[in-house]
Amino acid sequence: MLLVEPRVDATTLRELLAEEHESDCLEYVAECDLAERRDIVELATEVGALGAYLVIGADDDGRPMSSLDARMAQLFDDLVLWHGSSPTYSC
Repeated sequence: MLLVEPRVDATTLRELLAEEHESDCLEYVAECDLAERRDIVELATEVGALGAYLVIGADDDGRPMSSLDARMAQLFDDLVLWHGSSPTYSC
């Protein structure tokens, strides 16, 4: 049985990918572009139905996919999710 933690570190991610199959506690999503409304709705549906781990950027067998690019990954940054954009820092 998987224990859901509020944050996932690299070790936990490797363990989730090593499962190599989806279950009631684990869902793999090959790609998710938060700039696309359709993907946001799909993600919200998954999160609402699952209530456990959702690994984005892996196929149904837990193999990492190369289709998740840096732009899409940046949209999952906490600041972007909560505030809508990355901060601009100046010295």
